[in-house]
Amino acid sequence: MSLVNLESICSEFGYKIAAYHMTHPGEFSKERMKISDMENVITKGLGVLTENGLYAMGIFFLACKFSVYGTFIAETMIAMLSRPEIALAKQSLNSIDILNTMRSLTESLPKLILAKRLFEQTLTFGRYHCKAMDKKGWKS
Repeated sequence: MSLVNLESICSEFGYKIAAYHMTHPGEFSKERMKISDMENVITKGLGVLTENGLYAMGIFFLACKFSVYGTFIAETMIAMLSRPEIALAKQSLNSIDILNTMRSLTESLPKLILAKRLFEQTLTFGRYHCKAMDKKGWKS
């Protein structure tokens, strides 16, 4: 059995979440978001995950004020779980699939614990990336 560096995967996906303004510039400007708004959405999602669990976090991201960005975060998190090294989920492209995936993760305690830990780490990295981008004016 080979070891997998999960922190590296979390940092990769955390950066993807924070780089939304670069990869989706049209949506970013259409929602009139600032990087500080992105950081706020991530921070609130992390709070929901911590206080209310995985499924509640999924609902939060799909229903938050900046719903296009929230949906992007939820899709990105599921994409991370669908990586072959992790293999906790199949790639989901719509809201119902995302919620069903989140719900199915809650049915197995080992999967739930791993997914929650990965989501916490990924959102934390995403939050810090946003802080750095906002403070330093990073564009890429």
